[in-house]
Amino acid sequence: MDTLPYDIINYILREVASDNTPLLTYRLKYVNKSFNNFINKEKYEVCKCLLDTEHTKEKLYKNGNKSIYTWLYKNDIFIKYIDIFGLIKHDRRDILDYSMNYNKNINIIFNRFYLTNTNTQFNIFDLIYQGKSFFMYACELGKVDICKFLLDSYNKKYKCYHSQIEDGINTGLLHNKPEIYKYLIKHHFDKI
Repeated sequence: MDTLPYDIINYILREVASDNTPLLTYRLKYVNKSFNNFINKEKYEVCKCLLDTEHTKEKLYKNGNKSIYTWLYKNDIFIKYIDIFGLIKHDRRDILDYSMNYNKNINIIFNRFYLTNTNTQFNIFDLIYQGKSFFMYACELGKVDICKFLLDSYNKKYKCYHSQIEDGINTGLLHNKPEIYKYLIKHHFDKI
């Protein structure tokens, strides 16, 4: 396979990329050196209408490295609302930080339309409902580092979660997450 001409490998990858899920296309880089070089260097029309399985996404949220996310972003596949919950669940601040390099991701993470200002009960297995706050979900799970990311973000224009600090303290108390309410009271007492 390593001796196939450039045009044939390119044709194979373009055909496969147009009919498979994005993560399956990415995995083709492990076929051989030639496929690896093409996947890493070329930009393909990756099929965006086919969704990866929940199991595959869960593995990506938990173990995916920056190179996978870089490849996805390079191929115009950006994080979605539901993806943020998976990254929060697995405490992936590193990927959230990296995602801030792309405006489309920033617009998802800091979109005011996803906020609820009331202390809403969340169920970890029921992440599909629109309107849940990423901040409140992080508080429920006790993810202090994610709360820091959402509250102390890079720019003053991304301060949309500050109005939920009091509800975050209540959620920390309700779910017995002392690390949450201690952090919020110590570092954001002036916003309560």
